[in-house]
Amino acid sequence: MPPKKKTENTGTILKLKRYTSTYIVTIEPSNSLEDIKYQLCNIINNSGGLPTTQDSDVKHEDEEDIEVPKSEYIDDVDEIKEETPDESAITKVSIDDIRLAYPKDSTQAYSNSWIELGEDADFAELNLKDFDILAFAYGPEEQFQIVEPAYEEN
Repeated sequence: MPPKKKTENTGTILKLKRYTSTYIVTIEPSNSLEDIKYQLCNIINNSGGLPTTQDSDVKHEDEEDIEVPKSEYIDDVDEIKEETPDESAITKVSIDDIRLAYPKDSTQAYSNSWIELGEDADFAELNLKDFDILAFAYGPEEQFQIVEPAYEEN
C-alpha cells in the first residue's frame, strides 16, 4: 500500500525584501499581518538593525584598493585599531513603521509593481507558495523597491 499523503498544513517560507536586503520568514496559515511584521522586526533588530543607506548608495572600492591585512603577530600593540560600528548607519525598527506589499504579478516580482497589504489582509487569499517574495518598506514615505540579485562571473 502506498504511503498516505500528509494533509497537515505546514508553514510557508517567504522572502521579505527591501532594496538589496532579504529576510526569510516562515508563516503559518493562522498568522496575521501583525504576526509577520513582529517576526520581521525581531529578525531585523536581532541581526543588527536596518541599514539606512542601501548598497547602491555605498561607494564600492576597487579590489586593488583593498588594504592587505597585517599578521596577527604585531610587535607594536598600539598599531591595533579596534573597529567601532557606525551606529548612525543602522536603524532599529518597530512594527508600526513596517509596511508589506505583494507583487501585482507573482512571476514578475522584480518589476516593482506592488499592492500594499492592509491591516485586514488575509494571507490564505493570496495563495502564497514557498519562497514567494513580499516587499517591505520602512516608514510611511518609503516606496516599495527591491533589487534583483546580479551575479558576475570572472
